[in-house]
Amino acid sequence: MKKFKSMLAVLLAMLMIFSCAAVSYATDDGNGSAATAAKLGTDNAGVKEFIESADDKDYYYIIPDDGGLATVALEHAAIAEAAAGSSYFKVEIFDGEEALIAEFVSEGNQAKAVSPKFAVSKGEKYYVCVSKGDVINSTLEYTVSASINNSALVESEPNDETGKATAIKLSEANNAQKTYRYYGNISSENDADIYKFTLSAPGLVYVYIYNSENSDKGSFKATLGYSSEVAGGASVLNESLGTVEVKKADSYNAIPDVGLGSGEYFVKVTGIGGSKGGYSVIVINVPVSDAETEPNNIPETADPAPINALEVEAAKLKIVRACLNTADDVDYFKITVPSGSNGYNIKVAASAGASKAAGSWKVTVLSSAGKEIVAETTATDKAAATLSTDAGLAAGTYYIKVIRGTDYNPGVYTVSVQVKEKKADEGEKDKSWIDKIKDLDWQGFMDNFTSWLNELNLLGLIGDLTKNLPDVFKIISEVVAKVIVALG
Repeated sequence: MKKFKSMLAVLLAMLMIFSCAAVSYATDDGNGSAATAAKLGTDNAGVKEFIESADDKDYYYIIPDDGGLATVALEHAAIAEAAAGSSYFKVEIFDGEEALIAEFVSEGNQAKAVSPKFAVSKGEKYYVCVSKGDVINSTLEYTVSASINNSALVESEPNDETGKATAIKLSEANNAQKTYRYYGNISSENDADIYKFTLSAPGLVYVYIYNSENSDKGSFKATLGYSSEVAGGASVLNESLGTVEVKKADSYNAIPDVGLGSGEYFVKVTGIGGSKGGYSVIVINVPVSDAETEPNNIPETADPAPINALEVEAAKLKIVRACLNTADDVDYFKITVPSGSNGYNIKVAASAGASKAAGSWKVTVLSSAGKEIVAETTATDKAAATLSTDAGLAAGTYYIKVIRGTDYNPGVYTVSVQVKEKKADEGEKDKSWIDKIKDLDWQGFMDNFTSWLNELNLLGLIGDLTKNLPDVFKIISEVVAKVIVALG
């Protein structure tokens, strides 16, 4: 019996040693603030503690060895008699500036609860605070632990300037294997996270911003822009290429269908109204050859619009796809008109699958000098605006200008230009008298004139001029009338 008790004691001692290697105990009442926080490992090694009173709070900190996507877990013995939905512990996670980035509760009948994923950066300090939930039980022990997925894609702090922007990969549409989602946190009202990407060829870009998985979400704004120089050679971020907001009630929102040329671009994320917390972004690139190239908001940077021949079918028309990225955006397209043109039909319409927000586009055709040739506004995004220019336009460059109509429409629209069918009398009415005289059938006119002279019978008339004078005037009048008709 003594031998059995000795063996049991050894086994219990080994079990205690093993347990202590996996879980440690925080010093009671010594970690009640961020300043006195106890260290928490990121290898799932837990720390055990109790919430001893309604005012008790236990703080822990983690310092990642590398960036990644972190989670915090809390475990305790399940309480069978716990009321449904009643929480026994509340867990909050803060960044180094004590901005809330994740939170969760552990209910009485739960054995384990896990936080939403949140981004962490190498060497940065993060805090975990455990406090009472709806119910306090000072004898209920909990175990808190943390883990980090270092293969996840996260921002790299500091990244509040273009020169320090986090480089991101572009995702492919409808390809889960090549979807790259980047997680970040806004820690203060002055914080900004900037990401950069490079397009090797022109294409369409979609910027998606997702809200946190927390129950208490934030409100964030994402802008799309490019770096430009100002006086003195300093670089600033021009954020005019697109803007989108994701509000507290939103899961996500997007900047759709922005046509961009090859080059480097930036996505900037900020909090709205001082909002803080976690978010994630995805940038999708769709290579196309018919997209506008931003910026094209002045005639000098206008995109060329292909001119389709008369015989091209509607389904085969070459088009330009574009989008007004903001309510104040302007898109310019240019066409080169040769001499003797028949005029053009210019059509602007919502593309298939475009955003169906109620809104319209105002379309104007301008000369190179800025003179308005013709203008039209679409009724809604479901109605097209078709502008028609007359024949006889002077050869040269003309511009198609697109701005918001009565209401802003963020959807994609298309621009097509097609040569008009020449009417029988089209082009004649604007000709000069000299050109009309040149175009006369002079051989036919001379043949007719000879027959008119024979009709006139000058020799016979000279013999009896007085008698035939009325007939002379009649025939001459008929000749003059025929000449006038011939000249148009």
